[in-house]
Amino acid sequence: MHIIARPAIEDAKQRNPQCSNWLDNWWRTARQADWRSLYDVRQDYPSADQVGACLVFDAPGARRLICNVH
Repeated sequence: MHIIARPAIEDAKQRNPQCSNWLDNWWRTARQADWRSLYDVRQDYPSADQVGACLVFDAPGARRLICNVH
């Protein structure tokens, strides 16, 4: 997976320190992933959902990470 929004992840970590470790782990997982379907994503993140062209991940503190998928 190619992720181009590392600055957005760093900004989210600053605004939501309780999610910092989770976001770092998500980043490492997503960079190495070969997700081709929602089924694949859910192998790593069982609560992930797809809404249109976006993947929605549940983060700590009742937060969500929403990623646009191309």
